[in-house]
Amino acid sequence: MLPAECRAWLVLYLPVKSIHMHKHKILIVDDDPKLSRLVKAILEKTDLYEVQEENRSSAAVLAARAFMPELILLDVDMPGKDGGDIAVRRSKKRGKAFYGCSNYPKCDFVVWDKPVAETCPECGYVGAEAKFTKTRGDYRRCIKCANEWDVAPSPEAVAV
Repeated sequence: MLPAECRAWLVLYLPVKSIHMHKHKILIVDDDPKLSRLVKAILEKTDLYEVQEENRSSAAVLAARAFMPELILLDVDMPGKDGGDIAVRRSKKRGKAFYGCSNYPKCDFVVWDKPVAETCPECGYVGAEAKFTKTRGDYRRCIKCANEWDVAPSPEAVAV
């Protein structure tokens, strides 16, 4: 029989598959078939993942809906698809400006305040709204987790 220390070590390092009894689903979306096949082979060799690959950007959404993956490895530069640009728009009721994706309705991203590429100190997400109030001054609000943080005033604002 193994000493108690060894038995505990063996239990701690059992593969995830033996605990969960199912393979995690991963979808690879990439326009390079050689790369997606290589990544698929590496992941499936662990025997922990069920992997599906899709090399056509036009079929990626349907593949994701049909396969229902837990993780999607997505090539960000696919031919025929882009993330769109942020466009300033006006609401129909009051004419208030808001920021939304230029690919609407395919993309439904929308925020009231100007989005900026700043990293949230709470969750690490790159994407925040630039906000301002008279009492608080300039601050940021994370688009993902809603965390708020103060920013230093710009040099022009201090000089005035």
